[in-house]
Amino acid sequence: MNSKVDNNHKTVSKGLMAVLDKFEESIDYKFKNIYLLSLALTHRSLTSDSNERLEFLGDATFNLVISDYLYSKYPNSREGVLSRIRARIVSKPSLQKIAGQINIREFIRVGMAENKNITNKSIRTSIISDAVEAVIGAVYVDGGMDAARPVVINLFNDELLAIDITDVYKDYKTRLQEIIQSNYHSVPEYILKKERRLASNTREFLIQCTVPNRNEKFVGKGASRKEAEQEAARATLHGLYGSLV
Repeated sequence: MNSKVDNNHKTVSKGLMAVLDKFEESIDYKFKNIYLLSLALTHRSLTSDSNERLEFLGDATFNLVISDYLYSKYPNSREGVLSRIRARIVSKPSLQKIAGQINIREFIRVGMAENKNITNKSIRTSIISDAVEAVIGAVYVDGGMDAARPVVINLFNDELLAIDITDVYKDYKTRLQEIIQSNYHSVPEYILKKERRLASNTREFLIQCTVPNRNEKFVGKGASRKEAEQEAARATLHGLYGSLV
């Protein structure tokens, strides 16, 4: 027999089956519907039937699993603290680290235009991290939350064990600088755009934060320059990473 039929009556070739079997071992999960895994590892450059929808679902599943874990693990921590811890785990750098551990780049199927990037060390990291989320989404569709939860916890176990609850209290500027230095080997720039005296005889500062190699500009207001810079850093974290890291 040259193919395996999945629950949706789609087939996976015998050659691809062997590759997918190997990947299943890396995440310690056996798919009932193997086509879902094939789809999760298919980039849109190869076909319109790609992993984008599974990535969307995987992102939500990933967030929910980590949120549930943190909620149970730290019953005395406030929402803001839990959000910042979660954001560090549910982040592109974290996804890229896991992608490397399971060697997902060797399994992603892409079109000719992207193939050179996939085999090169300077691979577009967005493809890699998106594929990890798509795999999580595929596991969820295949087996529900009971299947997805242990897969996510197992994959991100090192990150979860490394959580230092006291570390999340660092200020926004410090956290932003850590991320930018890690991703761009540079630092954010803060520019005073406006300073004015209000009717209440207090001053208001408007600070603009820019990040190297990014076109976005984020602003923050405050009663002091320091406060405005913190607000600008907070806005940048939220704007670039979708949450307050």
